[in-house]
Amino acid sequence: MRLKGFTLIEILIAMLLSSILLALAVEVILHISSIGILQNKTSKQNYNVVKVYSVLKENFQNAILIKVDRNNDLSFSYSDGSKVKITFDSSMVIVSGINVHDTIPLPWEGLKIDKLDSVSGLVSGISFRIRYNDLQYPIIIIKDYPQQVLYSEN
Repeated sequence: MRLKGFTLIEILIAMLLSSILLALAVEVILHISSIGILQNKTSKQNYNVVKVYSVLKENFQNAILIKVDRNNDLSFSYSDGSKVKITFDSSMVIVSGINVHDTIPLPWEGLKIDKLDSVSGLVSGISFRIRYNDLQYPIIIIKDYPQQVLYSEN
């Protein structure tokens, strides 16, 4: 009596085909995972660009006085007496104040701080570029001072 079953060659071919399908499935899963990691990294970088811009814009709009020191650190003074300092480090922007301390990793370049005049030291504007993923994001923010501040500083 002869037993019905698979031959050795049939079993080897079945194992070869299943291992090819398994390898393809693993490759697809790894590819999808790498897309997710890249998307997460890009989202964090976009968030950091928006965060730096919004922090600078808010401080430029709400501060009464903006001054710059020798290290190009910006000091924002407010009507309630509080102060915020923004430092541009080599690859990050550091925001520090009474209620806030934040370090935002951001590769910036070409920092230019415009002063109202050389005597008062008031900052009239700031510009720099953020570059990553072969894209450039120019950031330009200008401060308009009320006349009373301009007269009291001169």
